[in-house]
Amino acid sequence: RREVPELTRVGLLLTACSIVVMPLLARAKRRVAGALASGALAASDETQLCAYLSAIVLAGLALNALFGWWWADPV
Repeated sequence: RREVPELTRVGLLLTACSIVVMPLLARAKRRVAGALASGALAASDETQLCAYLSAIVLAGLALNALFGWWWADPV
């Protein structure tokens, strides 16, 4: 049995904020890595990847909200 996902404005807003905050955080981490001469911190691309993931999630949520394409987010 399939349940139709609900539209949540909080989810859309939180995901949109993440798209803005994550690249800023990634840039700050790279700056700190340079100041500390930390190769491990400089090599960490996880925060930037989180920004890309947030954009993909937002696209799926928006397609569900606008067109009712519930399958867009899982795809």
